[in-house]
Amino acid sequence: MLPLAAPLHHGEAGDPVLLEWIRHRLDEVIGLDPAVIVVLLGALIVAIPAAIVLLYAAQRRSSSAR
Repeated sequence: MLPLAAPLHHGEAGDPVLLEWIRHRLDEVIGLDPAVIVVLLGALIVAIPAAIVLLYAAQRRSSSAR
């Protein structure tokens, strides 16, 4: 580890001021409650792999019917 790198590092995952600014901007643009955004993002995260599995199953079913 570089000796000068330790003072430049802080315990936060990112710059707290920047993250707060981004959160406020997203709240202004989207205008939804944070809980709604969490639910929508969670549904999207679950829907993408589920769609891949369903498409794979449909493709496998159509190829085995031939």
